[in-house]
Amino acid sequence: MSWSSDLLGLQVLLGMVILFQGTTNPQLAIVLIGSAIRLAQSMGLPSTKSSDHIAAQLRRSRIFWIAYILDKDLSLRAKAPYTQFDAETDISLPEDIEGDALGIMVSDLGDIRFNYLRARAELAVIQGRVHNLLYSRTAQRLNPEQRSETRFHIELLLSNWRSSIPQALITSDSTFRRLSHTLTHLMMNMYNRHLECLYRIHGIFAFDETWINRVRCYLSPSIIAIGDDGIDGDINHREISPLPDNWSNCVQHSRVGLELSAFSRETEYSIWLHACCNLSGLIILLVNIIEFPDHVLVVSDWSLISRGRSMFEQMNAKASREPFFLLQVVEELVQRARGQVKRLTHSHSFESEGVILADLELSHR
Repeated sequence: MSWSSDLLGLQVLLGMVILFQGTTNPQLAIVLIGSAIRLAQSMGLPSTKSSDHIAAQLRRSRIFWIAYILDKDLSLRAKAPYTQFDAETDISLPEDIEGDALGIMVSDLGDIRFNYLRARAELAVIQGRVHNLLYSRTAQRLNPEQRSETRFHIELLLSNWRSSIPQALITSDSTFRRLSHTLTHLMMNMYNRHLECLYRIHGIFAFDETWINRVRCYLSPSIIAIGDDGIDGDINHREISPLPDNWSNCVQHSRVGLELSAFSRETEYSIWLHACCNLSGLIILLVNIIEFPDHVLVVSDWSLISRGRSMFEQMNAKASREPFFLLQVVEELVQRARGQVKRLTHSHSFESEGVILADLELSHR
């Protein structure tokens, strides 16, 4: 059998892509997905005209959408062009076919039936648009007004996509209660891919240089005066740029992402797969505590931060080199977060049970 008609060979390639995604170096996955997409194209998978047999076309369609999803995932991660263009794709998104459970997620209680494959394909379309906005050559020619309008449109698409997901599946407590361990990891993967889009749209991804430079401003004595007793001064907001638009919404969603990671019994594979989003979430929650040390979720957020730090430290101990170079920034942000909470708890004009509890929690870390 020739490679141009070997569906099994294509599935093997896609399996290898999935495997290498969750490693310390996903570069091989990026190389393999390009080969897989080109093979799918040579087999005519992106076209409905490639097969007249309904069952065969359904199988080919599902394999294509898996390849499409992985192509967009890795393209956004690598900030590199994707291989399969939407203009060259003329097959429908995965349908929910009665009596066919492939690609369908069903809760343990049987009260939720969710077309997971379709949702991932829809998200992949949005991932492609995020890439086009931020990293394509065409985007570099847009003026600020055009970029702002495009960004708003993509964020609206992402928000509408998120609203289409059963809410019981994107809250940590409900997810763990309703889904099996395997399905929980699938939801966590999808949610993190959504978070990556959100972070990149707002410029708060952990590896965004402009964002990290802003974050590092909190470590400067000209922005926050560091006290010898651990009680820092107030933030000098005149010397630091404002937080990104829609900040509270980003914090809320990053909190859910870290909750899913913290309580889902992550494997070494999933830890590496979600490392960038989890690290981004840690930094976002720390910045939020520094800026708003009196908010009501300081204690629970600190618990999530502590779990995340512990996870990354364990991975560093196993790695042959230090892969998470931003962990040093995280550790310094931890000190600034402590300093801001202590500043409030030692202020005669501020008395809050939540902040006092946070101070006690922080002092034992």
